[in-house]
Amino acid sequence: MTITSTRNYEPRRFEPGQLADCFEKMLTVLGVQKDDAEILAKYHHGEGTEEHRDLTPDDLGVICEIKDQPASISFRFHVQGEYGKDTSIRLARNSSYSFSEYLYIHWDYYDVKIGNKLVSILEESLSLKPFEAPEPDNSEASERDKAWREAWEKFFDRINDIETRLSTLETSLSARQEELTCFLSYRFNVRSKPLALELTRFLELLNIKVISGAGYEPRRVQDKVMARLEQPHDLFISLITADGESAWTRDELGVALGRGHAVILLVEREAQLGEGILGSWERIEFEQDHIGDAFIGIMEAIRFVREERLRQMVETGKEPEIQQN
Repeated sequence: MTITSTRNYEPRRFEPGQLADCFEKMLTVLGVQKDDAEILAKYHHGEGTEEHRDLTPDDLGVICEIKDQPASISFRFHVQGEYGKDTSIRLARNSSYSFSEYLYIHWDYYDVKIGNKLVSILEESLSLKPFEAPEPDNSEASERDKAWREAWEKFFDRINDIETRLSTLETSLSARQEELTCFLSYRFNVRSKPLALELTRFLELLNIKVISGAGYEPRRVQDKVMARLEQPHDLFISLITADGESAWTRDELGVALGRGHAVILLVEREAQLGEGILGSWERIEFEQDHIGDAFIGIMEAIRFVREERLRQMVETGKEPEIQQN
């Protein structure tokens, strides 16, 4: 996710070479070479004419002011390794403010720490001081000035609202694709194992991490299974074939329900579940040895789980907590 920020400063002139020194320091912080960076300047020539020009580090050495020649300088760094994406930062002058002009730094980055370091380099090397707009004299302010200020206030409020909505949308899109974890319960016999393997491959394609009781551990099977069941997970899937449930299927189901997890029962059509919770719980059925019959129902259930997580995130503004014993 890209982070965008802007800070305003008092306008000032620079000493020759100061901008070039800033550029060298930013290269060092990012760990990139000059060939992996671009410097672009925008010049105002009057009558609405603008020119965009590529600069070299030597060109920076003779620039002592950001005003019209140039009106802005943008640095773009093609970052590899730890940060892995482009980072850009722009130093420009704003002359449209109703009270006075000011410099501002606008930057886009993928890491908060590195973005703050780049801004600190510009602030310290160029001795930039924060800009504070002077308070207008309300007793003499014209109605036009008041309307202008109110319009700007509404504009900035609207921008803040849009940024909040975009942040929520990015979080929502991320939540739709995030990895879920499920516990897969099945009987360890010749009938169930191939079906469990096929089901596991299908779930992994849906970006779901599968935990099960498979694999040897030198202890009782029920102890091993219960220990894994107590690991954090988002949903519980029980695979029951015509051979029937395992001796601890109902215990596992009780634990999952007690922790508030979504439960999906996959039942071979010939299976007899008998009375109790297994007999009354809604199930997804499949024909003998055809676990693929259940895939559409599984996808519907997983979509429901993800949408519930998304709804909780939008309502609370934070990730849903996975209950643990």
